[in-house]
Amino acid sequence: MKSAVRIAEATYPKSEDYRLFWLFDQSGCHMAFDEDALNINCMNAGPGGSVPCMHDTTYKGKTTYMTKQDRKGGCLVRIPRGLRDVLEQRGRYTHKMKLAEMKKELASHLDFVKEKNRLEYFLHARGHACLFIHKFHSELNPIERCWAQAKRYTRASCHYNINCLRNISHLDWIVYPMRTLQITLEITCMDRSSVLLLIIVLVNFHASLINSFACGSI
Repeated sequence: MKSAVRIAEATYPKSEDYRLFWLFDQSGCHMAFDEDALNINCMNAGPGGSVPCMHDTTYKGKTTYMTKQDRKGGCLVRIPRGLRDVLEQRGRYTHKMKLAEMKKELASHLDFVKEKNRLEYFLHARGHACLFIHKFHSELNPIERCWAQAKRYTRASCHYNINCLRNISHLDWIVYPMRTLQITLEITCMDRSSVLLLIIVLVNFHASLINSFACGSI
């Protein structure tokens, strides 16, 4: 991802006239969060436990501290606050709330709702925008057309021989999908430079394609 961003920034230097926009599906690697991200599923009812320490946040203009100091073995250490502590800081805890009720309440708070994943933090810090395609709608993802054309070209050219597959030129492997992507260009209104950035992924995908062929999964 970092390599693709460097190429994009070199191709399209920063300008007030446009902003780089990235499109992703909702695969696990794309939706991964940092360890200290706000996540109610990684919180206990009370403090401590084998859960990560989350970063401090802001709720209605006031800071919510997600960790506190505790003495352990003669040293001060940071331990994560529990759901009850956080809700009490925010004045949203009511007597005898159950775990599910505490999670439901905290999940509705805006800072938890709008918590960014790792990709969003990385791209927004560089002044870029990103959008995640709806789940189970791969037809909305332009890169899927690239993969389909690349596989079609590979099947037609490799003669179903692993040595022949390994000898297929990376350049041929990329150029063929480019010649057949006019429909993608029309649908997404993207220029060829933008599509080239998407196809960068295909070069790294080549090794996994070979492995899939060798395992008989293509």
